Amino acid sequence: MSDPTSISILIIEDEPMLRLTLGDHLRDRGFEVLEADNGQTGLDLFRSRRPALITLDLRMAPMDGHAVLAAIRQEDLDVPVIIVSG
Repeated sequence: MSDPTSISILIIEDEPMLRLTLGDHLRDRGFEVLEADNGQTGLDLFRSRRPALITLDLRMAPMDGHAVLAAIRQEDLDVPVIIVSG
């Protein structure tokens, strides 16, 4: 089993409290957590850090989660993405 600290998870979420809560939960379990408060920052982090998993909010502005997911899929068909939506 791999060491969770070697696994990075990217949270793309514009709601600060949800981002903080999820990030803290994952950090407590030993994962490296990357956080983005909007779609463009999330894409930039995805491109530079290549996380093992992404959680993605669908309702964000100005770039919504559908556009972010489409951009991610153009570059990587295999990275798991968990869609989070209110």
